[in-house]
Amino acid sequence: MSEKCIRRAISDVSAESQRMTIEEGDTRSEATQVEQSRCECCGFMEECTASYIQLVSYSHSGKWVCGICSEAVKERIKRVRERPWKKH
Repeated sequence: MSEKCIRRAISDVSAESQRMTIEEGDTRSEATQVEQSRCECCGFMEECTASYIQLVSYSHSGKWVCGICSEAVKERIKRVRERPWKKH
């Protein structure tokens, strides 16, 4: 093969690879697109994916809370559930 044919083949493969990467990147970006969300407890701003925001909101009565506040809520619920057993 001549050097010119090899360069053209490599160029064609590179162009096709770039096109596929751009197309795949568009679908991936929707799934991993981040947005700012503010904790409804402490006001902390955090970047999260839409699916994560939805998951956290579902777990906390429709309110988005940051990880620190989420852990505090879990601890408080745990303590409240333990109290009746300690009284008896």
